[in-house]
Amino acid sequence: MVEFGTGYQMPMEREYGQYSTLHEHGGHGSDAHSTQDVGVSIGDFGMSLGLGPVPNVQAIKSKLHAGTKKLEFVFTGAGKGSAQGQTPEQYGLKQREALREIATSNKVSYTTHATVGVYGLAGMDQQGNFSKSSKTMSLNEIKRAIEFAADVARGGPVVVHTGEFQRPIIDVAQYENEEWKKKFQMYGEEAERAAYRVVDVRNGHLIQEARRNRRVAKPVWNRYDDQNEELWSEHGGQGYTDADGKRVKPGDYVDYQGKKLDPVYRVPRFDTKEGTFMVHQMDWAALEAEAKEM
Repeated sequence: MVEFGTGYQMPMEREYGQYSTLHEHGGHGSDAHSTQDVGVSIGDFGMSLGLGPVPNVQAIKSKLHAGTKKLEFVFTGAGKGSAQGQTPEQYGLKQREALREIATSNKVSYTTHATVGVYGLAGMDQQGNFSKSSKTMSLNEIKRAIEFAADVARGGPVVVHTGEFQRPIIDVAQYENEEWKKKFQMYGEEAERAAYRVVDVRNGHLIQEARRNRRVAKPVWNRYDDQNEELWSEHGGQGYTDADGKRVKPGDYVDYQGKKLDPVYRVPRFDTKEGTFMVHQMDWAALEAEAKEM
């Protein structure tokens, strides 16, 4: 018992917050002598063990002294593993048998967490490149965890974090209901600052990361418009027929002789005063518009 200066005696098993409640009601209440026990013991809680920081079977056994009855094995290594990041294959026949005996004698249930050392199942490595070898390695790590769960836990759940790669959610097209479009974002200003990874499909290598707020210098393409002063004034801004008999309208791509060009054969505009080809900075909206046109 703890005795306060007011003469009030508080039982030690009471929480501090319960003192004011009892004091206000003069200690008269139906739960005045209750410990508020809800019937939950340490055996109802589980524990995760990161295999690597927890080095061996003996260390795993020591974790049971707290009284927990549910253990999750978490593998932290990949490939051949290490002392700090272990893999299922570092636990052989005898060790797996010992873990089963520990579970039986202590009435403990196991679950398994596949290694956190893989970066998803799409085959992306730490540098952002994609390859079939990385994909195969990730799948094999999950298979090893499943085999470990079958041997040690006799089945049960196997947790897998697929991970994959980071991508903006502001542009998710799967929302068919217009009400929910543009309603989700990963962070503030994602619509202006989102990043997109550009990958070479021939070899899976990451070329660069394109960002919405990054301007890109591109050529000013030669068109039939008011910026093409000589050609524009020659035809008075009206459509005309070029030397090949093609009809040219304002905005069409043209060569340096005023002939109409398909977009794939477009040419940059030449500044006769400076003697250089003209370039300009394009923002994301301009690049989207150009992509749609192409």
